[in-house]
Amino acid sequence: MDLFVKKTESMLKEYKNGPINELQKNRTDVEEVRKLMGVSIPKDIEINVPNVQINKGSGKKNRIQRAAEIAYKNSNKQTRRCSGCGERAPHNLRTCPIKLAAE
Repeated sequence: MDLFVKKTESMLKEYKNGPINELQKNRTDVEEVRKLMGVSIPKDIEINVPNVQINKGSGKKNRIQRAAEIAYKNSNKQTRRCSGCGERAPHNLRTCPIKLAAE
């Protein structure tokens, strides 16, 4: 344990005394990190925009229609044939005006 303490104290003294030679005086923190990690900083940095990703899930396939658009589509539909009077009309046998008038 004494050896460890003596070694750390000597390292602390070296650090406080400053750099030993001219190379260490001019060296910056970036250079230290570069030397330690073995990487260099590129001169031109190119950052590309990532490709757009489609989110998962069901999603909305159509836009929400207005009430007027829905009414227009329904007005163009063919109506059902009434089994009471035989006409294509917006009523059925239960609500047929001819049958109701006969009763």
